[in-house]
Amino acid sequence: MTVKPKTPNIYYNPTELKTLVDALNGAPSYLSKRFVLKHLCGWTDEMISENMRLKHEEETQMKIGEKTWR
Repeated sequence: MTVKPKTPNIYYNPTELKTLVDALNGAPSYLSKRFVLKHLCGWTDEMISENMRLKHEEETQMKIGEKTWR
């Protein structure tokens, strides 16, 4: 089986997104999630950085009880 990387700016449907998240959570510990996103999913460094920033922002807002994200 050949895995072709996804090109950046492709929108994932809900099923694909769930599969991606499940795969990342189940990836062997010797694989970096960023490596998988970059090399197998075609994410750019900018996309990964933005995702990390947004994730941090959401976690911070959840801790202080905010329910809406910017």
